[in-house]
Amino acid sequence: MVFNAQYLSDQLPTGPDLVITHLFTSTDKGVLGEAFTVTATVRNQGGGSAKPSTIRLSLSSDDQVDLADLPYADLSVSALAIGQTQTLHTKLTLPVTSPIGSYTLGACADAGSGITEPDETNNCLEMLPPEKPYDV
Repeated sequence: MVFNAQYLSDQLPTGPDLVITHLFTSTDKGVLGEAFTVTATVRNQGGGSAKPSTIRLSLSSDDQVDLADLPYADLSVSALAIGQTQTLHTKLTLPVTSPIGSYTLGACADAGSGITEPDETNNCLEMLPPEKPYDV
């Protein structure tokens, strides 16, 4: 049993590593001026505790959501122990001034880049079909 615990700890990256594991909305079509709910789950898959951080929700005009997209909303994440997850829910409204088009909704963990992680490229998750693209 001690061997298995040591083996598993050898597989974890050093330090915290935050990833978005789930991203859902209450609708698959956005209507300008109408509210909808977004649910995002973040997990610390690293080998160290993560201090409080931020999930940034973005709407991207292409299929790749990253921190370069304009922010849509920020969600506060509590400190996460190794393997711990936190699920957050928020109600959002598409501004009536939004340009009409198709957008990809995405979420990026550690949006403020305040946590040093072994892999900084795995923080974002795009909405999966059938929810994307997010037409307005």
